[in-house]
Amino acid sequence: MKDNVSSLLKNKNMAYLASETSHASEKKVKRIAFLLLENFSLMAFTGAVDALITTNLMKSKTVYEVLVVGSEEGVTVSDVGIEVKNDISLARISHRV
Repeated sequence: MKDNVSSLLKNKNMAYLASETSHASEKKVKRIAFLLLENFSLMAFTGAVDALITTNLMKSKTVYEVLVVGSEEGVTVSDVGIEVKNDISLARISHRV
């Protein structure tokens, strides 16, 4: 999902960067997984993802990695009929743990 974010926006937001201490810049990337079920709320999902992606755009290093987990491979259909591509299925991610 991180490949979908334009680097143009990141460059525009560089002016808002606060000076980061070396301790803060050493933090690991946090992986956030969203488990989408059929008829999930698209508005709630996009609002949450937008907050994480905006945080990444405001920082010099990636803070959050967004992972879309579906109950099955492929896509999950939202409450308004829009399909969101799953990065991984729930069955496959549970085998990775």
